Parts: sequence; structure tokens; C-alpha cells
Amino acid sequence: MAKSPNNAKECTWLTFPGYCYDLMVSATDEALKRLRLKEVFNRMVQFSQEYPLLFVTTVAVILTTAFPITIFFLFVMCSVIFGFTGLVLIEGALITTGSLVICGFIGSLIVILLVTAASIIAGYYGLSQISNLF
Repeated sequence: MAKSPNNAKECTWLTFPGYCYDLMVSATDEALKRLRLKEVFNRMVQFSQEYPLLFVTTVAVILTTAFPITIFFLFVMCSVIFGFTGLVLIEGALITTGSLVICGFIGSLIVILLVTAASIIAGYYGLSQISNLF
């Protein structure tokens, strides 16, 4: 494991990235030891030296198999991201349009109601004035 700074004076923003790098390297080394990946890598190197043609063929098969699968997963992820983005944009546009239509309808109803109420009040006031004349 990496050594942590002894006191707070040593741990500044300049030394922190180095500390994080040391921590990452030590964790990687520990994982390599625990999983025995160094032994596997050494065996792969030894196998590639003994059977170079078979090793190249194996690597070529793995890469040609992995490439279309990787492209497919990238396509799927891009489709999902674009789909959700498009859905959000379309939903936003529909909600905005619906809100404008509803606000326009309610606003026009309010205007019609105010005009009708004003007409009724003006008519009542006018009729009351006319009836007082006679």
C-alpha cells in the first residue's frame, strides 16, 4: 500500500496526485498478485514464443470476433442515448404545445367571460337608466 503523508503540511494539492497515483499502482499490483495475472501473462508470452503462428491466429480470431460485438454495443448505447434524448425533446415539445393550446383556450374563455359580463352589466345599467327616464 502507498504511504500516506505524515503530516498535513506534506499533503498539499501538489502532492495529492502523486499520492493517488501511488495508491492506484499499489492497488493494481495487489490485484495482479491476487488474481495471478502476471503468471498468466508470462504463460501467454511463453506460448507466443513457442507457437507464434497459432498465437497470432488466436489473437486475430479474438479481435475479429470482438470488433463487431464492440461496434454493436456502441450502436446500442448510442441508440439508447439518442432515443432518450429524442424522447425528452419530443415530450418537451408536446408539453409546451399542449400548454400553449390550453392557455390560449382558457385565456380566450376568460376574455369571452369578461366581455359577456361587461356587456350584461352595461346592458343592465343602460336599461336601468332608460327605465328611470319614463
